[in-house]
Amino acid sequence: MEKGDYVFVVKPEVLTGDKRPSLATVVLKDNDRVLVESTYYLANALPNHARHSRWIVPVSSCIPVDISDIQNARVAKHPESELEKGDLVAWVTEENHVYEGVVVSVTPKTVEILANGTSTIRRKKKDLVIKV
Repeated sequence: MEKGDYVFVVKPEVLTGDKRPSLATVVLKDNDRVLVESTYYLANALPNHARHSRWIVPVSSCIPVDISDIQNARVAKHPESELEKGDLVAWVTEENHVYEGVVVSVTPKTVEILANGTSTIRRKKKDLVIKV
């Protein structure tokens, strides 16, 4: 790791789901510690507040990230979905419940699904549905 490298800072709370990894850049590196600066930018920050946050973490909590991976993720697009009538699919609701159903009809942008255990047909965007 060198100055300016991107890293994901992973704290132990990430494993329990209490925290998320933070994307940061390396500012300074000591033998076993790193000073990092968050890449998170608060759009509505007050004028007298710092726009970025800096903190010191152990080297072992930093996962190096290649800048090309970040650039590739920025332009990534969903692959075209090959759903057909009769396919078993799954989707996630706003309440974070996973449901399954059978495709009844397919249009260029949406699918109509007969939800499992019900007699109602739901319409979903193809990007929000995955084939099981």
